[in-house]
Amino acid sequence: MATVTSSLVLKLIDQMSGPAKGAAGSLKGLASATKNLEKLGKITAFREAMRSMKEASSAFKRTQEQVRRLKTELAGTDSPSRKLQSALKAAERAAASAKKAFMDQGQAARQARTALEQSGGSVRRLAGDEAKLRNAIDRTNAALQRRAQRADALRGLGGMGAAGALVAGYHARRLGQKSIVSAAEFDLGVKRQRYVQGLSGEEQAPLIEQAKRIGQETQFTNLDVVRAQTKAMQGLDAAAPGVRADIAQGLMEHVKNYAMIMEADLETSAEAVRSYLLATRKDISTKEKALKEAGKAVNQMVKMAKMGGMDDEDVQQFFKYSAASATTLGLTTDTLMSLGALARRGGLRGDEAGVFVRSASAKIASPTKKGLSALNAAGINYSDYVRMPDKLDVGGLEGQFKMNMGIGLEDGVRKKLTDILADKGLLGDRGKFIEAVTGAVEEQFPRTKKGTMRPADRVNISKVADTFYRLSAQSVDAEGLLDAVMSSNMTLAQLNAFLTDKQGGRGAITQSQWDQFKAARQQIKNAGDDEDMAKNMATNIMSGLGGSLENLKGSVENLVTSIGTANEGLSVTATPKVDTSSIDAATAKARELNAELSRAGSLAQAAGRAARDGLAQKLRGVHADPGIEAR
Repeated sequence: MATVTSSLVLKLIDQMSGPAKGAAGSLKGLASATKNLEKLGKITAFREAMRSMKEASSAFKRTQEQVRRLKTELAGTDSPSRKLQSALKAAERAAASAKKAFMDQGQAARQARTALEQSGGSVRRLAGDEAKLRNAIDRTNAALQRRAQRADALRGLGGMGAAGALVAGYHARRLGQKSIVSAAEFDLGVKRQRYVQGLSGEEQAPLIEQAKRIGQETQFTNLDVVRAQTKAMQGLDAAAPGVRADIAQGLMEHVKNYAMIMEADLETSAEAVRSYLLATRKDISTKEKALKEAGKAVNQMVKMAKMGGMDDEDVQQFFKYSAASATTLGLTTDTLMSLGALARRGGLRGDEAGVFVRSASAKIASPTKKGLSALNAAGINYSDYVRMPDKLDVGGLEGQFKMNMGIGLEDGVRKKLTDILADKGLLGDRGKFIEAVTGAVEEQFPRTKKGTMRPADRVNISKVADTFYRLSAQSVDAEGLLDAVMSSNMTLAQLNAFLTDKQGGRGAITQSQWDQFKAARQQIKNAGDDEDMAKNMATNIMSGLGGSLENLKGSVENLVTSIGTANEGLSVTATPKVDTSSIDAATAKARELNAELSRAGSLAQAAGRAARDGLAQKLRGVHADPGIEAR
């Protein structure tokens, strides 16, 4: 209980400052909320104990059934095997262990029930008690939000006097210390963001406001949001600082939804979404564009995770390995995410699925000779999916010959090749192109006694022509070729030849689910078109009792941070380092004022600091009043 002296200080400070008036009432809300939280914890503990007891009971019954089955089987066998006898003994041991676990869980459930009833709860009124708790928490939360909005007015007190009024009423030392520490940590995060990113105070102000709002609405702290904003701005160095701040603000509106739905860390979620958008070359050059692209990305990422049974680690690892290569190849994000969902459903982790897509992208863009043979065997003409330029440069082909074979081209050969490299009919067919180039270059190579070119030279020339053709392709219809491969009846041997033996089996998993892939691709596309899908999911997650508790935590955090910030002038100097000497001196003076204040810890320190602004003088005047007895 507070002493007469501490009650006096509380009353004095309430009278001195309008913004601080009613502080003690807010602390009653904190105390009430604490009791509600403790009671809710006991309800949760009881339910967990009952759930565990039911699970233990089911496990015990299963082991008993196994023992009965084995005994029946043993009884019906004239000469039971050692294996069967060993299985029975193992089942009996498992049953004994399961029985003990069941008994232990029963004891835990009874203890949880006793604790709940001692706190005034009843196992018969769990649902009603939870509803009452939620209403009480919501009322406290609303009051704390109003107090948090007014807490900035505490700065007008010029010191720890107002904080002391709050502290004295409720766990003085702990709340007082926490307010300073919380404000200090938040201040460090804000300053790190400002100076590392080169932001002005005006450019950063909307980010700070967003951090406090998201910290209020979600389970994340204000500092979590500031760090996530900073992470979102990294990698955007080409943009001006103010533009980076706007983009980060736009991204965070959807990053928070992803983090809540996927139960992920906010900072790594920000990095994941930003990296995905950059790797897939989305236009996030303005806040509006970032909002649109981030919203679509988060919706589709969540849909992919839901369809494939992926967690946050799977999602991030999948995009880490696959996003850049698949985008460069020309695969759409709908196709990319559908591949990820099917691969995870087929048993691949996110990183394994990402490596598969990266490897497949490389082979689709430039298949090996073995891969081309496999495609031909499956009835797929790779040239049908390759778009070549209208003509190729003969100088480039000559350079390839010089590099691979150490020879230049004669004038006659160069003229023939010029015509070949401008023939659209030949450019549209890889095989015919290689044959034509080989025939044109053949005349400048030595011949055998039979008048033909040496086989080794023919092989080397065809290799040069093949490499030049492959690297000259303007683009590949990746979507079309992928659909042709996965819709075909390519055997595992053919898939190994095309995708390599390390990825052929993974390709077979995708091939076997291709109809499901098409349906998944359409669903992921639809998710991208639904602007509010992830937002609505996150809102629903925070709409129940858990959401109310998180809002309460956010209110308390904002209040505590505001208290600490309000006393920044006395806690730090202009540099901003803690002025230890002045604080110590002020504290010593406060101890001289009254021994009771000294024993009150935080309150004494608060009153001492307030002495610098004249509050100590007012306290001495009150103590001098003969009508007041200090104890």
